Amino acid sequence: MRINKKNKFLFSGILLMLLISYKLAFEKTFNSRSLYLQQASMVKSIKNTPQQLSLLNQKETYYDSILGKMNLSDTSFQNNLLKMLNREARTNSIKVIDFNQPHIYSNDSNIEKTFSFNLRGSYLGILKTVYNIEQKAHFGNIIHVHFEKKNNYRTRKSYLETYVLIRQLK
Repeated sequence: MRINKKNKFLFSGILLMLLISYKLAFEKTFNSRSLYLQQASMVKSIKNTPQQLSLLNQKETYYDSILGKMNLSDTSFQNNLLKMLNREARTNSIKVIDFNQPHIYSNDSNIEKTFSFNLRGSYLGILKTVYNIEQKAHFGNIIHVHFEKKNNYRTRKSYLETYVLIRQLK
């Protein structure tokens, strides 16, 4: 046998031994190591459970305090919006002229409610009311505000009337 042929057999024998040793020993070791790391991470997450529970309790009290500040009771969303409108109307000296039933639109994953109402009063009073409803009360997004100057021909006075649309997504 020639030396070149012997080297080829030797090289192929070494490759065969590597493949067999990988199948018999190394593969089981790598699988055991990955299983160990997986279980170690589970143990670590279980050890953090009391800390996570206390953190969740703190978050719950924080969110309850935020809801308490927004004066939301257990009544319906529409009633809460109307209460907020009446409160803002008193403080900003405006009038709530019309408050319509919500328009409900549902597609595959979302339910969209659109609330509409009319306000009458000064520009600044209406603007403050709209700002407080959207920013401070978090009733939804104001998607449309239409200001219209109207005349009362009997008293010969003009007034500002506003049509507002609020969209709430669920």
